[in-house]
Amino acid sequence: AAAPAAPAGSALGRTAFVIAVITLAVNLISSIVRLLIYTSNFGYGSAYAIDEAIGVISFFAYLVALVLGIIAARRPGPRLLAGVAIGIAGAGALGMIFSWVGIAFLRFV
Repeated sequence: AAAPAAPAGSALGRTAFVIAVITLAVNLISSIVRLLIYTSNFGYGSAYAIDEAIGVISFFAYLVALVLGIIAARRPGPRLLAGVAIGIAGAGALGMIFSWVGIAFLRFV
């Protein structure tokens, strides 16, 4: 007999989990590399532009992972990876929003 097919929520939850973890890893690695770039001869303006691009792309990747995780959690089937994806993506997106708001307030002070 053939094995039963995995529920649709499982694949979607796995996809959300992978996107969230890769985005988190990119942000963690970029925080370390950022220090090396700012202290090199690469130039502060270029480093700032790269840093902002990584931030914007990461924010949208977190949003995609969050939406996919919520959709997967509402479907029948395993929900563990969807829940982890929701947690990672939600915390990452919220952290980025608070960082951007803090930076905006510092520019006006």
